[in-house]
Amino acid sequence: MSEGRRNRRAPRRFRVAIDAPAAPVVGGPTPAVSRSRRAWRSQRGAGVTCFVLAVLFAVLAVGAADDGSHIGPASPTAQATVVDVIPLYRRSEVAVEFRTQDGRDVRARTDEYRGMPEVGDVLTVQYDPADPEAFVRELGDDTNRVYVVLFAGLTGALVVGGVLGLRGRLPRWALNR
Repeated sequence: MSEGRRNRRAPRRFRVAIDAPAAPVVGGPTPAVSRSRRAWRSQRGAGVTCFVLAVLFAVLAVGAADDGSHIGPASPTAQATVVDVIPLYRRSEVAVEFRTQDGRDVRARTDEYRGMPEVGDVLTVQYDPADPEAFVRELGDDTNRVYVVLFAGLTGALVVGGVLGLRGRLPRWALNR
């Protein structure tokens, strides 16, 4: 072999730095990280988590507000007969049939009702005249307003938590320390 090949350095992936620290021993001491750096990492993580959850709750608030925006206090009402009860996980949907003010017979499904109606019960429902099959609810059921207020409030609180977290100003109790 020629002298040039023997003195050639090994490829970079096989070279080991002389100053490289040894691999940590399992169960041994962990590298020292300053207290302020640990606090910043957890604060930043909490802030980002708050912002992600705020986006989720904002989407839920907008969805609930959109559902509620189709039916208002001035929406027409009708007497509807429950024709089917569709069991879901925790609650049920009911299929109702009613006649709109313009004389159309409509069959719609809703989960916005009070109590537990049975087949044959008569409910007073409000509906969206533009799309009565999609937007119908029992008169007096305002659960969407509660959801909008709840989700919007949670969104606001999480945005505040996100800002505080990214600025490193969250209180100790919020970081579970």
